[in-house]
Amino acid sequence: MKPRIFFLLWLLWAGVFPVFAQNDGIQFNVLRLAQDGVPQSVADALDVKLKSILTRNGAASANNSNVFAIEPVLETDEPLSAEGVMQQVTLIRGELTLLVKNRVDGSLYYSLTVPLKGHSDGNREKALKSMVDGIKVSDVRYTRFVRVARQKIDDYYAANCATILIKAKSLYDTGRYAEAMSYLSAVSEALPCYEQAAVMMAEMKASQPQPRDTIVVRRRVPAGE
Repeated sequence: MKPRIFFLLWLLWAGVFPVFAQNDGIQFNVLRLAQDGVPQSVADALDVKLKSILTRNGAASANNSNVFAIEPVLETDEPLSAEGVMQQVTLIRGELTLLVKNRVDGSLYYSLTVPLKGHSDGNREKALKSMVDGIKVSDVRYTRFVRVARQKIDDYYAANCATILIKAKSLYDTGRYAEAMSYLSAVSEALPCYEQAAVMMAEMKASQPQPRDTIVVRRRVPAGE
């Protein structure tokens, strides 16, 4: 049997191979917008929009230990007021920047900036909400954004294979097991450190501390106590 085939069969047996993500399998968490001057209702609306975009493009992660994340940055101009037919209207323009990053080591892989605009009946918060509501989840720019972001991560990993292994080992040594596994999960089969990463993941999985069983002791109370 060829060494390569034997190696892949061993990964399947060890239960490691399925967790490796190919380029189109990289998923992202959404970091919540936390900027001064942005109301919570607007941050909530933006969070829902970004998660919907990722879900639509098969890139939403439900793993809290996932190291890949989308961080939003919202920049706005000063609102402009104009007289409408019945009442004053507040107009607002801004830009939404989406940063693709590694939330553990801060690596920045890619970014996209999209212009936004909104309006309301004289209320700044409503104008901001209108601006976020105007984001179209089906916009092809976001589909391309996810595709390019995955490719940029793949390119980064290809150029920094040795560093990736060192960082993953460091995470594991400090007890951050799930994050270490997530860090290695983006090493695709095409990369030169694929087999090393696979072996490291297998070793991590084998040596990861298992939760202790909880023993419940019940005391029988005699009748009459």
